Amino acid sequence: MRAGPRPATAVLVTLLVAVLAACGDDSEPTGAPSADASTTSSDPTSSAPTSDPADTGAPADEAAAMAVVDEWIASIGTGDTELVESGLGPTSRAAIEAMGGMESIMSGLAEGMAAFGQPGLERAAVALPGHEGAWLVTYHGEVSSEGQTGYDAHSWLVVPGADGADVEAFAQPLPEVLAPADRTAARTDEMVTVTLPAGGQVLALLDGTTVLPGSLVEPADGDQVRISAAPEDGLPTGSHTITVAVVPEAGAGTAWATTAVAFTVV
Repeated sequence: MRAGPRPATAVLVTLLVAVLAACGDDSEPTGAPSADASTTSSDPTSSAPTSDPADTGAPADEAAAMAVVDEWIASIGTGDTELVESGLGPTSRAAIEAMGGMESIMSGLAEGMAAFGQPGLERAAVALPGHEGAWLVTYHGEVSSEGQTGYDAHSWLVVPGADGADVEAFAQPLPEVLAPADRTAARTDEMVTVTLPAGGQVLALLDGTTVLPGSLVEPADGDQVRISAAPEDGLPTGSHTITVAVVPEAGAGTAWATTAVAFTVV
């Protein structure tokens, strides 16, 4: 049985979209819309990691970053909640606690996110400037899960941890996809719109690798931002993925969050 795109499970080269998102306090967030503007555009940066990530035990290249994700996905199949949680970063652990603990989501992980461990998917990892050893990883393609096969995508952040690399796979509030409304038949003139937790740089990629400049960022519900992204000449026809992430400003301790939106443009 074949199904259309399913929502990704509930989140640069040298050129990245970097916008300061809302920080959740009473002041107007840097990079957020002013009182007389409804949206703001992000501008690319060109910074890159300068220190050796091997010093922290973090992945030094794309293959190593994807291997961290693969190992964590494989741990889901063991059913060992402690093992699964041990591979996660602090943002994800806090989000899981807010969701009721690892036990409460294990069945969902086994039925959903674990499917991205299957072969044949398009895979990409992009280094995050200003965060040595940190990567934004995206998998997308035809995914078989729960008796259905369809174009789907998921993204993770791989970040340096105390004992090597951790995976950031969850965030609170949970990411939400607002557009396109019909991901099986999106229009070329639509934008992909999501909400993510506020408080960092906004990054957007097409198919896991191509930077999307000009993402629109606006506050949403106090502790979130609404992010809209698309290529400058519109969404390309066919099946594609837009990955959106919020990462801390260099040296800051704000949360890591990402979501990937799979869609088909007709």
